Amino acid sequence: MRDALSSGFTGAILLIEDVDEPLYAIDRALRTLSLSGGLDRLAGVVVGPFSGWTPRGDDPAPSVADLVLSLFGRIPVMEAALPGHNVPMATWPLNVLVDMRCPEEDAPTLVLLESPFENPA
Repeated sequence: MRDALSSGFTGAILLIEDVDEPLYAIDRALRTLSLSGGLDRLAGVVVGPFSGWTPRGDDPAPSVADLVLSLFGRIPVMEAALPGHNVPMATWPLNVLVDMRCPEEDAPTLVLLESPFENPA
């Protein structure tokens, strides 16, 4: 399993978002993936909204973005309003080339470099 996970994410951008998920559960899921080696070769992480999340005194970090930064600080991490479960809802393509930039002095960007649709020709 370790080889399958680690090779499958080489150069990938991980997009995470959820609804009503406590921070300890997000922490556990990300640490499990990290310990499996599945996240060793990521190129970046995009943290979408975690709506319905209510801070608790025993949370491992102040926010989801802070948690992700503590786990993956060596790679670019950006926060984005990527509505996947809320209205308005956006569909984000998978398995397409993107350019992710997280400059310290400017706003981060995520740009599609190819169409997510197959060419019918």
